[in-house]
Amino acid sequence: LQTCSTHRACQPPTTSTFIPTRLLYVGSVSDPTCRLVGRPDLDGPVKYFALSHCWGKDVQVTLTVGNYPLMKQDIPVASISQNFRDAIAATRVLGVQYLWVDSLCIIQDSPEDEDWNRESVLMMDVFANAACTISATASASSQGGCFRDRMGVLSYCKLVTSSTSELRIQIPEERRSIREIFDSRVEAAPLTRRGWVFQERLLSRRIIHFCSDMILFECNTLQATELDPRGSNYEKVPYLLVGGRIQDPSSPGSTTIATPVRRWYELVGAYSQGALTKQTDKLIAISGVAGLVQKTSNAQYLAGLWSNVAPELGLLWRATSSDSRRHETYIAPTWSWASVRGQV
Repeated sequence: LQTCSTHRACQPPTTSTFIPTRLLYVGSVSDPTCRLVGRPDLDGPVKYFALSHCWGKDVQVTLTVGNYPLMKQDIPVASISQNFRDAIAATRVLGVQYLWVDSLCIIQDSPEDEDWNRESVLMMDVFANAACTISATASASSQGGCFRDRMGVLSYCKLVTSSTSELRIQIPEERRSIREIFDSRVEAAPLTRRGWVFQERLLSRRIIHFCSDMILFECNTLQATELDPRGSNYEKVPYLLVGGRIQDPSSPGSTTIATPVRRWYELVGAYSQGALTKQTDKLIAISGVAGLVQKTSNAQYLAGLWSNVAPELGLLWRATSSDSRRHETYIAPTWSWASVRGQV
């Protein structure tokens, strides 16, 4: 995290003074409780982490109209789901006092989903401004947690306590490339199959992935593993950069307004593979990425397409999965890729 803070591409949006509507104040390592704080309770922007996770069907506690006053006083950490407990523990250990968790920071039963409708459009800012995203990557539900028991042999043994030398034990896993490790631990993980996570991962400046047998790290500049903590450089998305920025217009290959829009349609193809519990979230769950394209290109967004920039690209889509079908309720016009379930 310290190294990443020096990366040019991993800096926060320069003009941002964004503060989430609500955050969890996690306190210190030994505190048995945390509590909810609102934007008016803070003196200004604060350093916070965000959690990316699968809900599943067994979330223990969520924020509601009824328990809001109580959660502003204290929340027993033991009463909340394992994902949240582990994320709080990681946040505390890393010296950060605030954490954003969707189900604890957005009122889940407000009339006509008023709070959800308001907060969902802020997802771009929540993840782009988070100092780091904690990802419960290996967990298929809220009870899976971030931390796992693991075989000790997967960690190298440092036998010489010197600042300049160390002896490492070579194990088969270590011969695999960082890309191969990410493919098997992240790309194939339960969390990555969730539709909302596509946007969360894309917008986050840096992510700590808690996987089944190791911790992985990725940011706008590099990917790293416990076996290779120095990491290797990579481009998550060539022209559409995460963290609230489109690639500098002066960069090679990004001189036309159509470049981010063309990249958008490639992203849509990847996004459409993800699963959504509520199909009504089809456009909402990628609206943050759309906001980045619109903010930097002034393109006109219309139901998942861009009407004034290469409009033919938006209409040249087809369903690619055998079980694709129209939504039962109206989601988007029939000419939009968002009007069908499944991959496009």
